[in-house]
Amino acid sequence: MNNTTKQDKIAGLEQQVQDILNAIAELKKEEVVPAKVEQYRNWKWKPEIGEYYFFVGSTGTVCEWEFTDCATEDGFYSLGNMFQKREQAESEVKARNIVAQLWRCEGARGFVVGGYNWTFEARYSILDYTCWTDTILQYTFPYFDSEDQVQQAIQQVGEQNIIDCILWLSQGKVF
Repeated sequence: MNNTTKQDKIAGLEQQVQDILNAIAELKKEEVVPAKVEQYRNWKWKPEIGEYYFFVGSTGTVCEWEFTDCATEDGFYSLGNMFQKREQAESEVKARNIVAQLWRCEGARGFVVGGYNWTFEARYSILDYTCWTDTILQYTFPYFDSEDQVQQAIQQVGEQNIIDCILWLSQGKVF
């Protein structure tokens, strides 16, 4: 076999390997995306008329009420403030408090287009919290000007509190 034929064969095999790796990556991506879509499709729960549900009241207390399908309840539902279990509503209250604490941390600000935006992504990617790509988290959590400010926020609010909040907002895991 001459050198050119051998190099062509190697190049062809390398291309086949790359094609296989790309196909595997696409299949893995397809497995994850439908699960996330299904997760968000079931995120909001709406009771039947006469069934009891929980919601977070204006003062942050968890309330239980009988569903009557009125305009106020339409508002609760559209805002995602209607829960089947008390523990879910309590997790919502905790998450709101954690997010409020984060926004009170030094340097907390909104996303700056074209700017350098530090947030919890870098910190939690090492813990495999890949949920940060979820839009709700991107618009809920503050950004900071430096990694030091992120570390200060973690110390002030508590690492486990932030992790629990992320898991509640992205996956509905009560805490």
